[in-house]
Amino acid sequence: MSSDEATSSSFENLEEYTSSWSEKGYDTDAISNHFSHGITLSDIEQVESLIQKCDVLKKRLSLTAQEEQYRTRLTNPFNFEIVEKEFIEWSSIHSPWESACYRYYSLWASTSENEGLYWNLMTKFTLFDESSWPAIQLLTPFLAEPDTYENILLEVSKIEESEARQRKMLDEALIILREQGFSIPTPKGNFIKQLSQIEHYQAILDRREYILLEIKNSIQSFDPILSETLEKRAHDLEVDDEQSLQKLEKNIQTISHHLKERLAEMNVILANWNNLGFTYNSTIQIQPSDLLEWEHMLPEIEQSFNIHSTAMDRWETISKAWGLEADEIHNIAGKLEHTDTFLEKIEGLEQEWTNLELQIASIIEHWEQYGFDLDIWRYKATEEPRSALTELTQYVQSLEKASQLMDLFFNLDTSLGGEEEVEQRTTILQTADLDADILSEMEDWVEKRTLRNTRHRRMLEREWRNSIREGKTTKEPNFSDLYSFEQGIATLERQGQNHQLETSSLKVVETARHEIQTLESQGWNVSELAILADENSKEFIRQFASSRSVISNISKIQRRLSALDWRRDVTKGLEISEMVRNPLALKDIETQIPALIRHLASRPIEEEEFRYPLWSPTQRPVLLPQNESRHPLMKPVTTQPRTTLEDAQEAILEAMEEEVESPESPKLVSEEEVKPKPQQKPVEIKPQDEPIQKPVETKQPIPEAQPNPRLLTSFQTILERLALSQGMVFNTQGTLDTKHLRRTLAEHVGIEPRDVRVDRMIRLLLRLLPSDDSSNDQRAVLIDKIGEAVPKYQQWIRMRLEARHSGATGNFLEDSLQLGAALERTPGPGVKVPLSADTTPLPDSSNLEDLEKSVHRLVEALDLNTAGGVN
Repeated sequence: MSSDEATSSSFENLEEYTSSWSEKGYDTDAISNHFSHGITLSDIEQVESLIQKCDVLKKRLSLTAQEEQYRTRLTNPFNFEIVEKEFIEWSSIHSPWESACYRYYSLWASTSENEGLYWNLMTKFTLFDESSWPAIQLLTPFLAEPDTYENILLEVSKIEESEARQRKMLDEALIILREQGFSIPTPKGNFIKQLSQIEHYQAILDRREYILLEIKNSIQSFDPILSETLEKRAHDLEVDDEQSLQKLEKNIQTISHHLKERLAEMNVILANWNNLGFTYNSTIQIQPSDLLEWEHMLPEIEQSFNIHSTAMDRWETISKAWGLEADEIHNIAGKLEHTDTFLEKIEGLEQEWTNLELQIASIIEHWEQYGFDLDIWRYKATEEPRSALTELTQYVQSLEKASQLMDLFFNLDTSLGGEEEVEQRTTILQTADLDADILSEMEDWVEKRTLRNTRHRRMLEREWRNSIREGKTTKEPNFSDLYSFEQGIATLERQGQNHQLETSSLKVVETARHEIQTLESQGWNVSELAILADENSKEFIRQFASSRSVISNISKIQRRLSALDWRRDVTKGLEISEMVRNPLALKDIETQIPALIRHLASRPIEEEEFRYPLWSPTQRPVLLPQNESRHPLMKPVTTQPRTTLEDAQEAILEAMEEEVESPESPKLVSEEEVKPKPQQKPVEIKPQDEPIQKPVETKQPIPEAQPNPRLLTSFQTILERLALSQGMVFNTQGTLDTKHLRRTLAEHVGIEPRDVRVDRMIRLLLRLLPSDDSSNDQRAVLIDKIGEAVPKYQQWIRMRLEARHSGATGNFLEDSLQLGAALERTPGPGVKVPLSADTTPLPDSSNLEDLEKSVHRLVEALDLNTAGGVN
């Protein structure tokens, strides 16, 4: 139980407190109701504190006129906070000093004597006029020290003296005004209001004096007669007639303002004319006394100004262009009183100006018939025809030279290209500012172009004569332009090449048919390939070449397919098992495996016992007898290829190698595996006593190089530029499939006719394939060097193709093949580009120092300049 609860009692037991509160005028019933007729010691302390605050607030209220309003409400001490808040809001407006002083009350309330002094000061402050409140505010900080009471009282006496002086001043002002004839009652209110009333009457007298002064200063200088009339009206007005006085003042202000505006407007007009260089009788500014006279002359002067200013513009143009600043016309220019004489002089100069413009226009019209753009000379003629005529006469020599060059351009043979450039150069001659450098460059260009066309025609004539000697034609060349000449030669070439292409295509198809028979013997369904070979040999070659990589991956594809849950779709599983035997369908199946996984996952199990029929190509087994020969066995060792053919063969063989796995029949291998590999040399192996359990020819699987980010990025960049991005394939372990990449590059080795530099580039890329040594970063640097040279070389290919009217496709290898055929048909006039396969021996893939030299030579060869600018 708390102490408050222990002392809790009713108000009947607290008669000592309640009687004291009642004697002070407080409502004990309200206090009892507040505590629900039960009170504790802490509640008594709270009531005593509130009563004490209320007593102080009553003293503050006694100083104001609001005492009665709040005293009744303070009989309930619990209204203290509300009443205090309202009082503070009221005093902030009507006694703003009170709250500031009360902040220091607690310092004075320490003793009853000081408290009496405090309330004495508050009484004095209450009696002060409202105008003294700021002074009281300045005294409030001194209340923080009750010991300075005497000093504060001294300052209060000063405020009292100041108010006494103010009352005396007001009384004297009233006496003065009454002596001047005013019947003024004694002002009421605070000092400020009384002073305001006295100032009001004083202002009336001041306004009359001001009106008279305004008439004299603002109107008399413009119109003396009007000034006298207004002064008489001002003297006749009664001083108490404020309305009439106000009306007269307003009229005078309006008249004065209007006259000043008219004077200002007139002087602005004269100032503007003077700024433009015009004057009338050398007058720059007029005085008020001249206003009425100038307003009368203004219309006539303005008419002269308009005429003179128009002629002045022409005079400034002509005088500046011809240097006539010292002419006698200059002496009367801008003087409006001599306008007629000035106009006669200007008309003579304008006639001479017009004659010069007509002469220039005649020359311009003559050369514009030849297509020249001479608008600049028209502009010069309008600016200054005299010097323009002199310059144009000299410029005619350049126009004559340009006209001769345009005739040469017209006679150029542009059938093989360059027509746009001729048009551009013709446009330049017609529109540019012709100087010696432009004309000289144009003359050199047309000479070079003529020489090139001549050399090209001679080359075509030699080739035509060779065709005659070879028996391809018996006609003499009679072609009007180079394009038709080339078309004629191309027709002869196509007639001979079509036969060769047909023969080559038949050989390729025939070779492929043997491979198809081999596939068919292994169980493959090659009927679709056989039909395609009969109907479309080109499409067959393309499809069969792309199917080889899929055929080699049949084991991996079948493993992935057999891992699927085909119990959920038996029909689809049987269908897929048949489709994998078709090489053309196998490509699509490999890409459909993710979709098949999603398809099977969404279906329920149809047949629990179903197993996917796994099929794999059959191989003809060969039984290897136990070696009883005394001669040592020979182990094949691969040597480094040196030629283009070896590069291609080696790349294809390494890419297609598969590790032999036959755990159930260790002595059975396929016939292909026992055949000797090309480019292998025998190495002695010690004979074994036990029977041979493995194939004679065993090869260690080529380790997959771990992916090197730098090298992979370099290969990815250059393959994108060569349009061989499909060569970047990664296996399930995340490593680069170098076999696939090697096979992709090897397919493009040794192709003819094609620039030998392309063949060299692909061979070097084969040497720089990723390896498991620590030199892959160095290989990446060499590949980057080759890749940086490719764009410029590709641009060179595009230019050579465009010069032969064959657009580039953007595919690097296709464009190089197209250019090889074009160069074989129509070689350039410079050094002939070798179009055969690259047979130069290259360093080993491990000899990076020599490979770097080879790459450097290739990069320099790819950046060769054209032959004399001729493509």
